[in-house]
Amino acid sequence: MQGKSQRLVELDFFRGLVLLVILVDHIGGSMVSRMTLHAFALNDAAEVFVFLGGFATATAYVSMCARRSESAARARFLRRAFQIYRAFLVTAALMLLTSFVLRPLFGSAPNLATTDLDAFIAAPFTALIDILLLRRQPYLASVLPMYAFFALAVPLVLPLARSKPWLLLAASIALWALAPPVAEYLPSAEDLLWDFNPAAWQLMFVIGVIACCPAGLSAGERAQVRMDR
Repeated sequence: MQGKSQRLVELDFFRGLVLLVILVDHIGGSMVSRMTLHAFALNDAAEVFVFLGGFATATAYVSMCARRSESAARARFLRRAFQIYRAFLVTAALMLLTSFVLRPLFGSAPNLATTDLDAFIAAPFTALIDILLLRRQPYLASVLPMYAFFALAVPLVLPLARSKPWLLLAASIALWALAPPVAEYLPSAEDLLWDFNPAAWQLMFVIGVIACCPAGLSAGERAQVRMDR
């Protein structure tokens, strides 16, 4: 970490780099995407970004614990969950608007998702309620509910990462193994399933958290370790 913000510049650099790779992978027919991670591995840049998100979350949490208190850190991430939910609603609205404007111009372009727009036009009130309840997640907005769940879980995950990291990892792996049946119980409209099942993706997030939290150190000591690097 550097400066008053206590940010890890290296972490920000790699998160930005991974975002660029994710952008390339979302461009249909891109020649560059044939050389990115998903072409050579069982995962792609999205898993890397979630891992880095867990690492960044732990860094922010322990830094706030050191500067203020653990209760302040918990409250901050509970507020963050609501902020992410609001960002999801704004992004969903923008995606519906974008689809409405671009469909007459580009028709069935591969990167233009119109399924949610059709549902909204057919039954606007029902579609709106579904979006508010996370039952319907328009294209490119669907990753945000997953992060909202992660933010809600931070006050539980971080203390466990500090005191019982192996227990946390075992619980995370068990939840990952149960991800397919858990997906059936997530709120969804019609036959839709979440693009990003939190029960599956949390494993990468938790691994990132544990990687940032040396066992046996207090929150303040861990934050000091980060600042001294």
